[in-house]
Amino acid sequence: AANVGVPVIGLAYDPKVNELMDLLGQSQYCLPISDLSVDTVVSHVDKILAEPTLIVDDLGRSIACLRKQASAGFETAMGFVGSEQ
Repeated sequence: AANVGVPVIGLAYDPKVNELMDLLGQSQYCLPISDLSVDTVVSHVDKILAEPTLIVDDLGRSIACLRKQASAGFETAMGFVGSEQ
């Protein structure tokens, strides 16, 4: 969902969820599964609904940056593969 600019709430069942939400610049919307409650989820959904444009814009910037990093990593890897032939 985040990849196409849809705001998300991360349910941190594993550290990788926290890490992903940090990379997306959305750590404030990452909830630890151990403290999960209906009230907490509703509160975070309300925050997202209160400022969706800001969140979508932030996600867009984060995703664009991550895509550039992934592309650069791919180009570097392909350079290594190409140099071995």
